Amino acid sequence: MNLLHGEAPFLNVQVIGRSLCGRGLFALRLGNPCGGALIVAGLRGGEGTAGAALLQWAQTVCRCVKTRLPLCGVDLARVLSQTGITLLPCLNPDGLEIFTRGAKGAGSLRPFVQTITQCGVLWQANAAGVRLDRQFPCGFEAVAQQQKATCTDHPSADGFFGNAPLSEPETRALAAFCRSERFSRALLLEEGEDLLSVFPAQTEKQTRNTVLTTKMLAACAGVPFLLPTLQEQSGTFPAWFAETMGQNAFTLSLNSDGDTYCRRAEEALVLYAVL
Repeated sequence: MNLLHGEAPFLNVQVIGRSLCGRGLFALRLGNPCGGALIVAGLRGGEGTAGAALLQWAQTVCRCVKTRLPLCGVDLARVLSQTGITLLPCLNPDGLEIFTRGAKGAGSLRPFVQTITQCGVLWQANAAGVRLDRQFPCGFEAVAQQQKATCTDHPSADGFFGNAPLSEPETRALAAFCRSERFSRALLLEEGEDLLSVFPAQTEKQTRNTVLTTKMLAACAGVPFLLPTLQEQSGTFPAWFAETMGQNAFTLSLNSDGDTYCRRAEEALVLYAVL
């Protein structure tokens, strides 16, 4: 974050909260300080590639703004004079450290993390053993019921989403940040099956524009798109954002290695940022 800010002083870096272990939850802001597009990554512990791709994209955007060179055919300097882009590249820094370094990445919570580490299970939770990607109030009751039915209602490396929505400092910080801003849309960047999921929040008059936006984003990323079922939306950040903020939200999931991931994400992120 400091390197990026040093290269581009016009990039605003702020900490919107702290993880359970005290690590900063960073937001990078370009252009208009109010509103605009929000892009979030790194809710799951093992999603370092998505966060790294978002940081690399931010570096490319800063370079293009400084040099006035277009990115994917778009004059981002002109775009950012009119709107804003806010990036949250890692909402689960504790989980990423544990995924990368093992229990020692949890600092003072190392003994607890060691007790719930499971052989052969990749760490996807935060340092409390809670996954953050279904920690939001929208439909959380269904998540809690599913946990009880499958006996996964206890802290673990993967599979437990908490006993209550927004129980974790990371998800509370994200929700509070969204409520304090006027973002016009949100996108969650993930790793996994190639797919663009759409969480619409609009009147009938806006439906046509939403469909067009979705088709353009899916074409840029080279992925199919779908409208998630209620079960698939339960507890997710995009569903909560659409319901609470009254603005469209998306989840872009890409399946590829690091370098390819960055290249595949670049054009779609540029298009999303300027829509």
